[in-house]
Amino acid sequence: MRRLVCAILILFVFTNNGFSNDPEAPLYPEQNQQKSAPTSLNELFRNTQSKAGAKITFFEILNLIETEYYKELDMEKCVEQILARGVSYCTDQYSFYLNEKANDQEKDSFKGKFGGIGVVLSAKEENKLIEVTGVVKNTPAEKAGLRPGDFILAIATSTNNSNWTSLEGLPVQAAVELIRGEIGTPIKLKILRNNKEKDLSLIRAIIKIERVESKKINGVGYIKLIEFSGEDFLQDFYLTLQNFEREKVKVLIIDVRNNPGGLLHYVIAAACVFSDSCNEVVYEKRRKGDFEKSGAQLMIQGALNAMTGKFKNFKLIVLQNGHSASASEILSAYLQSEVGATVIGLPSYGKGVVQSLMPLQNGGVLHLTVSEYFVGSKKVKIHGIGVKPDIKVKNPARIKTEAEDLQLQKALRVANQLLLQK
Repeated sequence: MRRLVCAILILFVFTNNGFSNDPEAPLYPEQNQQKSAPTSLNELFRNTQSKAGAKITFFEILNLIETEYYKELDMEKCVEQILARGVSYCTDQYSFYLNEKANDQEKDSFKGKFGGIGVVLSAKEENKLIEVTGVVKNTPAEKAGLRPGDFILAIATSTNNSNWTSLEGLPVQAAVELIRGEIGTPIKLKILRNNKEKDLSLIRAIIKIERVESKKINGVGYIKLIEFSGEDFLQDFYLTLQNFEREKVKVLIIDVRNNPGGLLHYVIAAACVFSDSCNEVVYEKRRKGDFEKSGAQLMIQGALNAMTGKFKNFKLIVLQNGHSASASEILSAYLQSEVGATVIGLPSYGKGVVQSLMPLQNGGVLHLTVSEYFVGSKKVKIHGIGVKPDIKVKNPARIKTEAEDLQLQKALRVANQLLLQK
């Protein structure tokens, strides 16, 4: 027990020393903010104290994109795209600029408590629509009936239906900022579900996310990982595993369905406890260079060594779906390829790129995609492909009871088979 707590404390020390400078960025949950983060040059000028300062910030951003973005870009075309629509249109949907206020509020959101409506969003490349990929329990979004798979077409901040702001074609972060607002204020959403439009009315509220949920189902351990973030994530995860071990649980189902991702060092730390070796969890490949071990892993390697293999005796099953993205895909791929876990569900989202948070002189920050990641000793590619399940199971559109969750029921049947094995 003492070694476990010490290792957790070591990881927390590293976390508090700024691992947010190299997170594996999630598909961002909306958070509360009164003003949207600037995504165009005109907005940048309005939010900077002087035009001279705005120009410095603009060229600072251009320099970082030119030198650090993980792909070669036509910089003349890039400038035109930034001027017209924002950073994401020059780079990718995961790269964007936040001003100082927005940056401070984003830091607060990673602590696990923020204001908003309680949804996780992503931007569909094929139709340029904003998709709901997750709904937080006991939030305005859940109470209003939002579901994963819904598309948010537009929002309105008054009861006047004619005052709609379209989200079509926006990068996900811009959509997130428009949905944010003061706690207690109304917002209307125009959604698309099954090719039919529908209006929903919500009131923004404080959102508290419990990142780790657990229970026993007929002697099988079940852990739902909501997101790889929050100050208590690792402690909650490790203590849950310890409790299952104490209760003689042999088979564990790890559910990362609708998990949008989170911090890279969190998922590395989570994966290592199931493996005999923790030297090759994530490799990164930048624009110019070969495969390199993730910087996040190297920074916490000492702490990881103390936790490697701590819970390796569990037989593992992973549940995933098309909204399992980013860090959750690292966990699925690593446990599948390196530990022999059985992955059940649908192919995952396919987000396999890493963002760095680059501080700017004006107090803002540039989220920029700097590398593509590959998982495990086999260097499994994720980006644009996703993790393929060992057993493909599709769930019905609406699930009201545990018995209707076909993916979970399949996982329980596989778990029972594993229990019979010596």
